[in-house]
Formats: sequence, structure tokens, C-alpha cells
Amino acid sequence: MKRFVGGNDGRVFVLNPGIRELGTFEWATKPPTAKARELAKAMLVELFDGDEGKATRFYLRFMHRMDGSAVWKNGQSWSQTETELLAIVKTIEQAEREGAQMRAQADRELPMVQPSGNPFPGATGYGSRDSAPDRRRR
Repeated sequence: MKRFVGGNDGRVFVLNPGIRELGTFEWATKPPTAKARELAKAMLVELFDGDEGKATRFYLRFMHRMDGSAVWKNGQSWSQTETELLAIVKTIEQAEREGAQMRAQADRELPMVQPSGNPFPGATGYGSRDSAPDRRRR
């Protein structure tokens, strides 16, 4: 099982079973630096056994989720297992599914806007020029 370790010097390593440095931890900066984004992606590529496409899909949300974690603080050592990090990715996937379901439900329930801009065909006075009060001086 892979273990991801951050030292108090900011460097991040993966233990699998050898040791390989992935980058330097600096996610607490606002906005996150390019180096921080690269590290998040490198961690996910390692976590997903080289699947760069999947890593690209998740790395920004993963980075933001981990940035708020009490485990990951600049200047402090930390360690998380492959299982712990995969659980975080699963919560991101679940949020994606729930968001897609809510959008689909909203699309089904909200009235469609007609080409005229009126979502209620046949309704009089809705959004038409004729229904607006005449503001010109006479």
C-alpha cells in the first residue's frame, strides 16, 4: 500500500515500497501556485497508478479539499495512506454525481424558455412591450 508523507521541510514523498520525492508542499498559499497544482496532480497520478486523465479530472478539487485539511499544514509533518486519499476522491466523485442529478432534476422541473423569451406561452403581459406602462410624456 502506498503512503504519502510530507516532512516539516515541505517536501512530499510517496513510499511504494521505495521512496520517491513528488514535490514541495505549499498549498496554503492563496491563490495556489503552479507548483502546488503540479504536486496535487503528481500525487493523484501516483495514486491512480499513472492515469493522468483521471488525475487531471480531480486534481484541483483534491488540492482545495486537502488545503483545508487539518492534517496538511505547511511546516508540519503529515502522513496519509492510499486508502485515506482514495476516500477523499470518492467524496469528490459523489459530489459530482449528486450535482449532476440535481441539475437533471432542475432541467426537468423548470419551464423551458420559449424563443420569445416567455417561459409561459399564451400568458399575456409577461415580458412584452405592450404590457409595460408608457413612460413617454404626452
